[in-house]
Amino acid sequence: MKWIKPLTMFMLVVVLVGLWGPWGRGRLAAKGEGNTVEKILVSIANDDFDHTLYTLDSDGSNKTSLFDFHSSPKFTTGEVYAPRLSADGKYVYFHSEHAYIYTPARRNVFRITSGGSGLDQITPGSESGIWGGTGNSTVSGFVQHGDGTAWSNCPVYLEGMDMVYSAADGSFTFNNVPPGVRWLMAYRPALDAWDSTTVNVVSGVNNTGLTLTPDSTYRMNFEYPVAYGDRIYYR
Repeated sequence: MKWIKPLTMFMLVVVLVGLWGPWGRGRLAAKGEGNTVEKILVSIANDDFDHTLYTLDSDGSNKTSLFDFHSSPKFTTGEVYAPRLSADGKYVYFHSEHAYIYTPARRNVFRITSGGSGLDQITPGSESGIWGGTGNSTVSGFVQHGDGTAWSNCPVYLEGMDMVYSAADGSFTFNNVPPGVRWLMAYRPALDAWDSTTVNVVSGVNNTGLTLTPDSTYRMNFEYPVAYGDRIYYR
């Protein structure tokens, strides 16, 4: 088991009142002002590569769409597997193969608020991190082959930022980066080769000289997330 700390967000409180079934079902109660409404959380496939997460009333009626990937910043389809509710009821965690060709893992862990907003890819990839916002820092470095020669035209991802390609000399630069700890990754889907690291971006401080060497072909799976305290456990 491994763990990573989730980000802190605020939203409608939802509490778990039942056990998770084998098809990603779960019972939750949405707490409003002075009342509690029991709901069922279920993921339904639209096709082999696209799911929608719904809430249902306790009797199975009133199916209401909670989340899908149709408005995500990069890819607009994706599965929603094994949704899990955080202990404090603020977030729903699940895993998906969404945009897997641009990530070192075939399945990644995602999080949304219990109201269906705030999509955040927890594990590293092209859509991980909270999107939006600007900063005054720069993250730059080089992509190289295993023998140290420059790797040009390689996709480079910085968490929450638009992708860039490495230049002829292997260099890459991200400008106006907001502060925070962010995944940095170079990945070539056709070769299934990648390398990644984390960068602690501090406001006004430039991170330079970072080196990425995409040589790993091992594809990880981050699956079945469970939030416990301030940690997220996954298989």
